[in-house]
Amino acid sequence: MSASFIDIKNIQNSDLKRIDLSHASVLIVDDKPANLEAAKEMLKPYGLHLYYVKNGKEAVDLIRACGEAVRADYLYFEAVFMDHLMPDMNRAEAVRIIREEIDTNYARNVPIISLAELDNFPVNSCADGFRQA
Repeated sequence: MSASFIDIKNIQNSDLKRIDLSHASVLIVDDKPANLEAAKEMLKPYGLHLYYVKNGKEAVDLIRACGEAVRADYLYFEAVFMDHLMPDMNRAEAVRIIREEIDTNYARNVPIISLAELDNFPVNSCADGFRQA
C-alpha cells in the first residue's frame, strides 16, 4: 500500500469542514505581537474565544485565578497555547508552577500546548521526513 498525498493548494477554505468550538475559551501566551496574530488567525476558523497574555507570569496568575474561582460563570480555559521563550518567566518555569505549585485540579489538568516560532521550525526537513516514512 502506497501513501497518497493531498494537494492542499487545490483545496478551498470553504470546502473544509471545521468543528464548532464557539463554546470554548483558550489562552494564548506569547510576547511577540506577530506570533499572537498568527495564532489568532490559525484558531479563528474554529470560533474559539481567544484571550492573550504576554508572558508566563501573567499566564500563571490567570490559571491560578481560574482554579480558585468558585463562581460557575468565571472564565476558565479549555487549553493554553504557550510560547517557550518569553520575558519575566519562560514556558518551562510557568508550566512547573502551574502543575506543581497551584494546588487545584484545574491547574494540574488544563492542556498546555507548546507554540514555537515558525522561523525556527525546519518545515522542509519535517516534510521530507514524512515523505521518507
